[in-house]
Amino acid sequence: MPENFWDTQIGELIGIVLQKTEDWITISEAALILRGENKTKASLIAVGRMIERGELECIYDPREPNKRRARRVRRADVEALKAG
Repeated sequence: MPENFWDTQIGELIGIVLQKTEDWITISEAALILRGENKTKASLIAVGRMIERGELECIYDPREPNKRRARRVRRADVEALKAG
């Protein structure tokens, strides 16, 4: 889904609904699970690249005022990647 979709009214609504139906976590939390570290530039970039390659699906949290921190990924997907 294009990133700007999440800026539309329907995108915001879908984002809110998805977050209530599944366990979505921040990129920092995903980095902590996958690499044992968070908030380091390398770990955040690594998770971002997983999203770009389609290994992780992301949504954007419309309630997050900082768009750079709005991406969320499914905890179950992150844990499945770690299990490998």
